[in-house]
Amino acid sequence: MKKKHLIASTLSLFTAIATLNITLGQSVIAQTSSAVTVGHTKIASGSTTPGATNWQPYTNPAYPGWIYVDIDTSEAKFTTTPQYTISIGDPNDYGAAAWTLGTSTVYLATPTGFRVYLRLTNESGEKDLTPEKANQYKWQVNWIGIGK
Repeated sequence: MKKKHLIASTLSLFTAIATLNITLGQSVIAQTSSAVTVGHTKIASGSTTPGATNWQPYTNPAYPGWIYVDIDTSEAKFTTTPQYTISIGDPNDYGAAAWTLGTSTVYLATPTGFRVYLRLTNESGEKDLTPEKANQYKWQVNWIGIGK
């Protein structure tokens, strides 16, 4: 019974954190985050600012047209590398989920952050994704970390 209660409480917490992140006025700051500890488990979430995410061009010639962003989760104060789950927010419905690769994959995860890579699919009709284009589309990274 305790396990079911913890799961229900955790889901309620995710909803509260997501609501908090939406109402914080994210356009004012580059990234928002919240954290809470349930028992020995820390749950934290955050988002980059739509239109102001620090996307960078990925310059490896083997992967043309990719961009990336390093996400700082240090405010959560994880002591071990948590399990991160991400999504790409697309408030203007420019096809982040349908026309890109990398929208749910986390790279280089540590207790203080991780990296996300994105590329347009061939079906998108566009050749390369640039940091400027991703910010023009107002794509943002939303994340939840669960750890200690």
